[in-house]
Amino acid sequence: MKHGLHHQQLFHWIGRDIEEKLAAKDDPISEEEANNQYLSHLSTSLKHGIWLHPTSQPEYLGRGKSPIKLERPIACFTEWSLRDSKPHTRKYGRLGFGFARNWVTARGGQPVTYVPTAQGCTYAATATSLYNRLKRLRKDRTKALTELELLLSYSRSLRGLPSPAEQPKEKPAGAVKTKTKTPRPKDPHQRKWPAPMTILEEREWRIVHADGLKHCKANTTSGTTMPNYYLPYRTGTHLFTLVVPNNEILNRVVNSDELRKLLFPDHRPHVSLLSWQDLGSF
Repeated sequence: MKHGLHHQQLFHWIGRDIEEKLAAKDDPISEEEANNQYLSHLSTSLKHGIWLHPTSQPEYLGRGKSPIKLERPIACFTEWSLRDSKPHTRKYGRLGFGFARNWVTARGGQPVTYVPTAQGCTYAATATSLYNRLKRLRKDRTKALTELELLLSYSRSLRGLPSPAEQPKEKPAGAVKTKTKTPRPKDPHQRKWPAPMTILEEREWRIVHADGLKHCKANTTSGTTMPNYYLPYRTGTHLFTLVVPNNEILNRVVNSDELRKLLFPDHRPHVSLLSWQDLGSF
């Protein structure tokens, strides 16, 4: 069998909100409640599609006093294989949807460009310069800025950059200086390895919302908790694999007439159903 460079499936993991509630120090939810919420997320996704929403923490590109804020609704995917996914999913949630890669690319998805935050990064410096120049234009300024911001939304800083309000402040004049310890002699022959680039290892893909995004649906139902946009999909032909958080949820999915019909449709391939607890065992 011929294997390509990239995996044929890209995985979209959800449930971070549930994991945060489980790990909360004050009044954490029970495992039973977490299972119920995961099943609710699953049912909503199968009926409506993948949600597009801004990141939980705003992303910024560039350095200095006015970095470019990226806040478009997005859907994130990863090339992580299921065998190696547990560390990744502990951060983003344990409910995983495996899509055909061509389904993602057909909706404008592509790999993320990872941008160093260090001073002198050509990509960030050029993007920031162009963005600031466009701000000074009079004609077609809004359209040009919108188009550039859309392109930059497919970028991500290798290390999170705090917002301008979170930048470290200068110490007031007259502040007491703390004593510093005498540094130990350094070995000139010792190699200095940088910290692991954990964000880079995610191998992230994104679909970014834009006007006219193919197949994108607007949420017109008032009073719901769904984001403004979502991308419908077909099980079996778009969604190939579903990973649920544990074996109890897997049993509840199989015993649910509604979910079973959605995952194992007639006249289409069936979705491969796995438990997160079994990842790494095959």
